[in-house]
Amino acid sequence: LQKLAKGTASQVLTMNGGATAPSWADASGGAWEFITSSTASNSATIDFTGLSNTYDRYVVQMSELVPSVDNGSLYVRFGTGGSPTYVTSSNYCAVVRTSANIGPWADSQNTNTDHINLSMGIAQFGTATGEHMNGEIILTGCASASLHTSIKFDLWGGMNSSSSSVSNSGSGILRETTAVTAIRIYLHNGNIASGYFRLYGLVKS
Repeated sequence: LQKLAKGTASQVLTMNGGATAPSWADASGGAWEFITSSTASNSATIDFTGLSNTYDRYVVQMSELVPSVDNGSLYVRFGTGGSPTYVTSSNYCAVVRTSANIGPWADSQNTNTDHINLSMGIAQFGTATGEHMNGEIILTGCASASLHTSIKFDLWGGMNSSSSSVSNSGSGILRETTAVTAIRIYLHNGNIASGYFRLYGLVKS
């Protein structure tokens, strides 16, 4: 019986065409692949760099975020180039729908800002016992130099010590036609005291 040699990175074990023996093959597309993670510890920013056309899109998953100061709003900026350089021009815009158990839903929007505010509405969170935020950011178009990079995001959690529930859903774009290589997540005031961030890429199909 011949021993099967080991495969290469990203290959999966399959059965050959004649169904007579196992063989290695390249993984098919359409699946999310874990890339890297970062744990906040009084962090001014969380940066994920090296974004490219390797993947169709990216997603950042965030959990158990706690700010260092009260009334934190979560912001996003994009970076370009290898270093990268983060875009601070007023070419970001976003729309958000907020819902909470302490009031009716509300729509918010901003244009010509130097960031995307994921916390527009009442989705600020603070330092009282139990307060935290979780979220997800889906990033598309970052490798294109002819399309605007865009994100779709969801943010949810408890916004005060009485465990009021709040949820934000929205989208935003950078109105510049330049390839984006990085995403920066940060608070408008203070640091991210603690929290977990994970980056995944959608394998091209």
